[in-house]
Amino acid sequence: TTTSFDAIEQHAFIRDGLALFVGQEVQLDLTLPLGGGGTTNARNFGLYVGGTAPTTGVREDYISLYGQTNNEQIFQRGFEGDVEYANLLTDATGGDTIFIARTGVNEFETGYYVGGTRITFGGEDNDGGTLIPAVPNTADFVGIYADVRENGTVGFGDNLRIAPIPSAIPEPGSLAVLGMGAMLVGLRRRR
Repeated sequence: TTTSFDAIEQHAFIRDGLALFVGQEVQLDLTLPLGGGGTTNARNFGLYVGGTAPTTGVREDYISLYGQTNNEQIFQRGFEGDVEYANLLTDATGGDTIFIARTGVNEFETGYYVGGTRITFGGEDNDGGTLIPAVPNTADFVGIYADVRENGTVGFGDNLRIAPIPSAIPEPGSLAVLGMGAMLVGLRRRR
C-alpha cells in the first residue's frame, strides 16, 4: 500500500539467495489484483526474475509477470539487456496464482492457474510459446515486482515459492517403469 505518490515507481523486491533453476517455476498467489480493484489507473503487482542484480534507476535483464488492480488481466513484460519488449496481455478472469517457469538454460514460460488448471502464455507475441531473451537471463534474482501508478493498494500476494514445473514431474506410472528398469539393470550387473 502506498501513501504518497509523485511519479511512476517500479520496484523489484528480491529475496537474497533465491534463484530459479531449470525445471522450476516461481509462483505467487494473488488475491488482488486478479479480483479487480476498480481503480482508474493501473497498479501492477507480481513476479520478478532477473539475470543481474536490480540497480536503482536501471531497468535491464529481467522478466516480470503481474496482475493489474483495475481489470482482471495479467501482463508479461521484460528487458533483454536494456531493450524493453512489449507488454503482453491476457484475460485472467478467475486466476489465483501466477508463475514464471524456467524450461531451459535461457528459456521461460509465463502464465497463471485457475482453480489448479495451468494456463501458459509465453513468447513475445503472446503465442503460448517459449520466451527466449536475446540477452541471456540467468534467473539468479527472484522476487516481487511492483509498478506504483497512484496512491492506494498495489496488491495482495502470498506464498511466494519455487516449485517443480508440473509437466516436469513424472507421473507415478512412469516412475514405476523407471524403477523397474533400474532394478533390472542392477540384476544384470550382478550376473
